[in-house]
Amino acid sequence: MILEAGGGSWSHINIPASAQITVVDISAEQLEMHQTAHHKILGDLHVVDLGTSSCDVAIIWNVIEHLENPALVLDKLRDALRPNGVIIIAAPHPASLQAMVTKWTPHWYTSLS
Repeated sequence: MILEAGGGSWSHINIPASAQITVVDISAEQLEMHQTAHHKILGDLHVVDLGTSSCDVAIIWNVIEHLENPALVLDKLRDALRPNGVIIIAAPHPASLQAMVTKWTPHWYTSLS
């Protein structure tokens, strides 16, 4: 099973159609548009229950820079992994304009883009 943390409206990487995908997002509108998710969870990554040993892969793509407490969310993702599972993290370069804007406007920035 693949867990997309803050998956938004679409998967950022090419995931095989046979994979079971669970997407967690804070936006109901984004989740509604997500076409490849088998299971959708509306919630804040800081508080939503991701389970223990529930996924093989956790993806957090251009989300970590929006989080109030990234370490807490990464700990939750780690706990959600099965043995030998992996976390895939993507984030903008810290000196990029996108990173600077999202640092000062975490979730609000997402609503504007």
